[in-house]
Amino acid sequence: MRRMNRKLQGVPPLRQDAVRRILLVKPDHLGDMLLAFPAMWKIRSRFPGARIAILGDPAFHSFAVSQGLADCVIPFVSPWIEKGRPSNLLKAISVLRTLRREKFDLAINLRLDFREILLTSLSGAASTLSYDYRWSGALLTHRIPHPEKQMHEADLWLSLLESAGITSDSGLPPIRVPEADPLVPLESGRVRKTVVLHTGAGTPAKSWIAGRFAELAGRLMENGGIRIVVVGDHNAEAVAPGKDVLDLRGRQDLSRLAGVISRADAFVGADSGPAHLAGLLGVPAVVLFSGTNLSERWRPIGDNVRVLESRVDCRPCHRRECNLEGRPCMAGITVEHVLDSLRPLLENPATTHRSRS
Repeated sequence: MRRMNRKLQGVPPLRQDAVRRILLVKPDHLGDMLLAFPAMWKIRSRFPGARIAILGDPAFHSFAVSQGLADCVIPFVSPWIEKGRPSNLLKAISVLRTLRREKFDLAINLRLDFREILLTSLSGAASTLSYDYRWSGALLTHRIPHPEKQMHEADLWLSLLESAGITSDSGLPPIRVPEADPLVPLESGRVRKTVVLHTGAGTPAKSWIAGRFAELAGRLMENGGIRIVVVGDHNAEAVAPGKDVLDLRGRQDLSRLAGVISRADAFVGADSGPAHLAGLLGVPAVVLFSGTNLSERWRPIGDNVRVLESRVDCRPCHRRECNLEGRPCMAGITVEHVLDSLRPLLENPATTHRSRS
């Protein structure tokens, strides 16, 4: 992740001396929230005594609280992100009443959507900060012009803060994980390495071709010494059971999942929340990127992340489901490609990671 030190000219200074209550507007999916962690830590470091609330889904955003980046979650499942749930439109109106009662000193929007910008501007906070995305920031007290140059998502939010004068020297601290090792010990003593496979994806377009995770697991275990841990929801692709396979699908909350991934030697998965979690944890990760989004902007944070993608002419399509036969962007990523990327991660002691916290 490359830090942005540029300050925009003509932006009014944000009064920071009396900030005691802060609202972070980030009703987003897990991966997007994790990409905002560096910015959230910058805010926490700049205002260490402030009470910080984050607006979003408690299923995801409680993890930010567990990491000390916020003090509480104001529950809000966005009706425009989770489509097909019209009852949430009433919740959008209701949440505004909650926000205004809190009397925040500062509200910061960390999502590029005019509806979040409107929500921020109507929050009742004394100061409101956001990018002026598509000319929707007229009601904000502090609107920052959206950068013309494309940058990584994590850098985008750091640049927003720096442009508003919110700076600190603190880097992102290590992710906290449960102390107890949640991995069940195997009966065999042959295992030398553990590889976590996240076999699911947030959308069908981002998922790998059916059967390839099972083939990958089989290839990894051919010569023994490698344990496979499968994570994901109940509907994620299964891997054939065996004494060197631990199936944890549907059995972890985010803290437990972080503990599982942190103790692995490598991670493989599609562009998804768990892949971003692996990147933040410093676990060597091979991430399979579809043509849905640009990896240059959305790849996980971390020095040990390797992105595999088959670049097609239709990227980025932003589709939930591919409209092309055979899903060429994911079909082009073969099991052999993944194995070639995994081997140096598993064989080189300098890159192999195993947390014992």
